[in-house]
Amino acid sequence: MTESNRTQMTCNDPIEIVSEFPHSPTAGAAYSLAGAKREDVIHGTHVAHKYPAKFIPQIPRWALKRIDSRPATVLDPFCGSGTTSVEAGRLGFRALGCDISPLAVLITRAKCSILTSNDVSSWEKLSHQIVEIANQESQLLTDELKEAIGRDVHGLHYTWSNWFEPEGAAQLVALRRAIEQTVSNQMVRDCALTSLSSIIKSCSYLNEDQIKVRYDAGKKIAAPFISFPKAAASFFEKQLKLSHEYKNAEASFDVQEASALSLPFETESVDAVITSPPYINAVDYTMAHKYNLFVLGLLSPPNFKDHCRDYIGVTERAVRAADISSRPQCKIAEVSPWIDALDGQKTPTATNRAFVVTQYFNGMYDSFVEAFRVMKEGGTYTMIVGESNRICGLTIPTADLIEACAITAGFTVKEKFLHALANRSAMRLTRSATGGEIPFERVLVFCR
Repeated sequence: MTESNRTQMTCNDPIEIVSEFPHSPTAGAAYSLAGAKREDVIHGTHVAHKYPAKFIPQIPRWALKRIDSRPATVLDPFCGSGTTSVEAGRLGFRALGCDISPLAVLITRAKCSILTSNDVSSWEKLSHQIVEIANQESQLLTDELKEAIGRDVHGLHYTWSNWFEPEGAAQLVALRRAIEQTVSNQMVRDCALTSLSSIIKSCSYLNEDQIKVRYDAGKKIAAPFISFPKAAASFFEKQLKLSHEYKNAEASFDVQEASALSLPFETESVDAVITSPPYINAVDYTMAHKYNLFVLGLLSPPNFKDHCRDYIGVTERAVRAADISSRPQCKIAEVSPWIDALDGQKTPTATNRAFVVTQYFNGMYDSFVEAFRVMKEGGTYTMIVGESNRICGLTIPTADLIEACAITAGFTVKEKFLHALANRSAMRLTRSATGGEIPFERVLVFCR
């Protein structure tokens, strides 16, 4: 592919409003999914747990319907809250998913659970039992937390008291312990823990309308013992309906906690990859989910900083002095001029972000190499990524550089067009007045 073919896409033609992308989209065209019905967006458990910059189901659904061979294996190496896996299951594919985040893996496994009517009918009794057991422990935990302000305690980071009242934090921890004590069925446990995770922010002073962590002093705090049974009952009811769809479609799932840089799947075992990769220096997934990880016992506070650095798209908060002691080395030639431009600004912020940008594109290249390894000859890799990012006054052509990463890894560009965001409020990625918006995303289809 020549350099001229990789220039940033622009949208000069009218945006076409559709309910789903056309089977064969026009190259370079812009489509908005504003015509989609609300039910098609929130189907099943898609909205059961908030997750930053979610992958809307219409995109993987479109990509899945274009796969001709059946049975087929579909992989999402950045599975997040499980959108691709759920849609693949509904259509009868073998769905593989992995993520570096243990919370993402928990949520995806819960949404891919195949429950029986017995699981759901017994849940009401079981949920009351869980609350009763948690209630017996919560007062003691509350007293201990009141004496532990500003300290790590019961798996919580020492900053827990900045965001939670002692009683609320105690009840959340007690609910998690009661679930682990009471529920032996792994699928039911995953669903229960995901339901608990879904209420954690509502039981805190964390502003739920912001991706960046913000304190909301005027917020009405939800009561865990009231919110949890309601959230779980709703989740189990919806998951049972999904389970019927999975069974009828003969779906199967394999979701693992793993990095996209080291996929736990066999060489040439995947027919298609469908994913939405991390955003560069825009969404801090670890901070967004910090207290979910601690309350659920998925990560201990001493390991948090190291865990943050495992992500592709590490944010500047996690950069160490050793990381920026020398100029970062790019694996992709097209990225180097942008690192030169950032490094040339000679400011601490630009130096930090030069590392962040390099780490992101090096990581994405390595993830493409792994995807190329596990994909069968003739397989397709469909992804959606923001067109550009504004960093230290520079407009980084993110989608162009992602293309370069994929091509260097061995893929060929098959199709590309634009997705105009219908609901920009759901994509609160702007961190400052100079950060810019992401009005368009690029849909890229690569071929092995």
